[in-house]
Amino acid sequence: MQSPTNTISVFFYCTILVVCLSHQSDARDTINTSHPLRDDANESLVSAGGIFELGFFTPGPGGNNRYVGIWYHNMPRRVVWVANRDKPVTDSSGSFAIAEDGNLKVLSNRNAYAITDLKNAGVNSTVKLMDNGNLIFFDGPSLLWQSFNDPTDTFLPGMKMDDKMVLTSWSTSTDPASGDYTFQKYQELYEIQMRSVPYWRSGESGLSIIKNKMPYAVADMLSGFKEGLDESKYPSSGSQNKGKVSFNFTRSSNDNVSGLFMNGTGEIQYYRWSDGEWTFLWSEPKDTCSFYKYCGKFSICDSNRDPECNCLPGYQPVSKVDSNNGDYSVDCEKRKQIRCDNNANQSTFLNLSLTNFRASFQKFDKARNKEECEKECLNNCKCEAYYMSEKDNAKRTGESDVVPSCFIGTGDLENLCRVDGESRVQLNVHVDMDLKTRDCKPCGDIMIPYPLSTGPNCGDPLYSSFDCNDSTDIFYFKTLSRQYRVISINKENRTFGVRNEIANSCYARIFPREIVNQSSPFTVTNRCYERGIEIRWKPSLEPSCNVSGDCRDWPNSSCHARENGMSRCYCDQEYQWDGTSLNCVQGLTARDSRDCKLCGDIMIPYPLSTGPNCGDPLYSSFDCDKSTGIFHFQTLSGNYSVININKANRTFVIEVNSETANSCDARNLSRQIVKLNQSSPFTVTNGCYKRRIEISWKPPLEPSCNVSGDCRDWPNSSCHARANGMSRCYCDQEYQWDGTSLNCVQGTGRSLARWLKDVIIIIAVFAAVLLVCFFSYYLYRRKRMTRRKGSGENSGENPVVWSYESSDRQVSDLMDEENKSGVGVPFCSWESILAATENFSDVHKLGRGGFGPVYKGMFPGGQEIAVKSGKRNTGFYGSAEALNLLGYAWGLWSENKALDLMDPMLLESCEKSEVMKCINVGLLCVQEDPGDRPTMSNVVFMLGGEATVLPVPNQPAFVMRKHVFSTSSSSTKPGSISNELTMSQVEGR
Repeated sequence: MQSPTNTISVFFYCTILVVCLSHQSDARDTINTSHPLRDDANESLVSAGGIFELGFFTPGPGGNNRYVGIWYHNMPRRVVWVANRDKPVTDSSGSFAIAEDGNLKVLSNRNAYAITDLKNAGVNSTVKLMDNGNLIFFDGPSLLWQSFNDPTDTFLPGMKMDDKMVLTSWSTSTDPASGDYTFQKYQELYEIQMRSVPYWRSGESGLSIIKNKMPYAVADMLSGFKEGLDESKYPSSGSQNKGKVSFNFTRSSNDNVSGLFMNGTGEIQYYRWSDGEWTFLWSEPKDTCSFYKYCGKFSICDSNRDPECNCLPGYQPVSKVDSNNGDYSVDCEKRKQIRCDNNANQSTFLNLSLTNFRASFQKFDKARNKEECEKECLNNCKCEAYYMSEKDNAKRTGESDVVPSCFIGTGDLENLCRVDGESRVQLNVHVDMDLKTRDCKPCGDIMIPYPLSTGPNCGDPLYSSFDCNDSTDIFYFKTLSRQYRVISINKENRTFGVRNEIANSCYARIFPREIVNQSSPFTVTNRCYERGIEIRWKPSLEPSCNVSGDCRDWPNSSCHARENGMSRCYCDQEYQWDGTSLNCVQGLTARDSRDCKLCGDIMIPYPLSTGPNCGDPLYSSFDCDKSTGIFHFQTLSGNYSVININKANRTFVIEVNSETANSCDARNLSRQIVKLNQSSPFTVTNGCYKRRIEISWKPPLEPSCNVSGDCRDWPNSSCHARANGMSRCYCDQEYQWDGTSLNCVQGTGRSLARWLKDVIIIIAVFAAVLLVCFFSYYLYRRKRMTRRKGSGENSGENPVVWSYESSDRQVSDLMDEENKSGVGVPFCSWESILAATENFSDVHKLGRGGFGPVYKGMFPGGQEIAVKSGKRNTGFYGSAEALNLLGYAWGLWSENKALDLMDPMLLESCEKSEVMKCINVGLLCVQEDPGDRPTMSNVVFMLGGEATVLPVPNQPAFVMRKHVFSTSSSSTKPGSISNELTMSQVEGR
């Protein structure tokens, strides 16, 4: 006999089973006019096979907007279609129904959004969700509408991409609204657009030599599995971003849960449900070089290079490259036009291995081989490149021999790119590279500067640590342990970068022994960045040679052997080899007498100084660590490693430890990181990128000297001292110093425009002074006339003329020219003032003014007076230390706070460098030693100069002391009169 408990349990489980089965049987896949889909009832449609589900959903957590969508049933939600993506329902009152007019709509309490716009829809129509994800709207045998013709961001198997179909991305991952990216068909290709601008294309129209970037399986699905799709035009289905994932698509298997998804970041992705998760098997674009026309015209994009965009050899950027923001995508143009004939000495062809290119190509049938095709391009003035192809050729010389076709490219070369993992084609570009005798031929588009060498016939044998893969255009640097891919070469700085996967942790010289040996001419710098390491090569010796003709590219040299037996292009007498400029320079030494010694392999150009015996003393902010060869820049905030010096631009680059330098786009943040003295000749520029800050130096003054021999490197100059007492190599008469070229240039050195500017400044200052004087005199006269008029009205008679003997007063200066009868001007003696104020008694004290206390008094006859105990109007009373104005200014200058002299309201709108210049010149004019003070001509020159480094002023001629009294020195204790001598404060002029 069963227990009651077991009976209840069996009954309970049977009840649950019945409910579940009844629920499964009640799941519907259709909507009709009498049975809409309601959100508040939590209703949904499930396809007959249980693959797809349709219902209301809210994307992302915390949202209130409700959308009608289709997603995979019983899987992690992936929405494949949204009915009302741009018109969400804001509450749970929504329904998905066939409206009274027969159209399919999303309804709510507030509005209605029509999915269809049918004119003759029947009232007995039905909506059904299919197992392939298609939502069909039909009336009997007639199909009225289907979601496969109106997709959102997902393409499902069973659809067919035509010229009208567009996949539009979501705005964000949690907002189904229409985004910026669209995927659509473009001629026989496929294209992603970003706001109507081409963003990515699967190939190039009209260039069958370039394979379609879309796998055949994806292209087959997009075509609706039509027969006759040429599989040879597509890469195999096994290719993915890195060639590691393979997939196959079986047309007959509908159970493959997969699709093509246009995401909100601009990628078209092929996904599949595999092993219990969503897997992305293919996506484009892979990287920035996959973007359509990412680099400009005649510029090649390689994601393994730094920067990614580089002009072809013989070309240069049309506009300035914004390297601070990492923008190198500018157009390039020829450095010089190539002669239009078959002259091999003037030009050559660069063979590039590319994954994509674009230009206007025309087939040239007369060429039977590559040589004839190249000759045609040389003789065609519009030819920029050519390529050979066997695919487009129908000519045959025999049953098995195929003659390659010649295609001549004219117009601009665009969209040149090299992407890993994609098939490559060979393009021969017509360029003028101007190679020298010992220069190695380029590795693809990478120019290999001398002395770097890829073999015994080029470069310097000591630098033969490189190799080029001609099939892939990859340039390698070979070391003791392995070879590294070269990603950049900077000829001016004698540096190149190599790729290293573990270089993210490299900030100092972590890998020097692994990369180079001690006898190598290569040294690892302090710079490691984004899987790359920077390496510098030392200045080379004279070029090696076999015959005299090998030295034709190095003037003033000849080929002969010396002690070591090796023949080189040694410089002629009175010349010496300069390994930096790769040239024979004139003179007994290749270095100026004031240049500092090398710091490791870093050349230190004048005026930069590492000590008192070289450079300019004003630029002595550098130090060289001889043990490590690291060149330091010393500032108030610390020492920084110098990684690059550009003498031509007068700039150098330092490396900082601060993480905030990565976001440094303007000067403000740079100045917070690197603190410079206000009188420093160095200025932080806008260049702040990847922990690097660019600093420029101002053109220097004439070089300092002790004897005349110190000026031998600066012709037309001689050593002598001037007003400031410092000896410099001043230019001779009719010459003037040019701080930019570091030379004495002929002529006055000041252009007519500069002289006119100075004359205009002088005239303007003179006119301003006259205007101020005239205006002051006018106000003075008006004030005197007002006082006389008021005095006459109060007394009713002419004022009493008080006459006192005073030899230093001139009454005639105060006469009214219009009143020839004279005026009454009261002149008061000291004794009469004392009598009228009762010796400045407190009884007569009215208050305190800006220049001292004010007293009232009365003269005999009833005439009232008011007297101020005056302070000198040349004094300064604004500082708590009671210093004079000059002392206050000197104190701020000594504390690097000279700009505090300015009114804060004016500080934002003024040119701070001009204010500093005026304060500097002013302090120079009041130095204690009169011999140090500049003449007025020097003052005018310093104020008018634009690139003059001013001397640092010495202490002014004043005594820093506090006032003895809090009141003016001319005031004494009220109530007593003293005839004793007074002590005046010593002040500067």
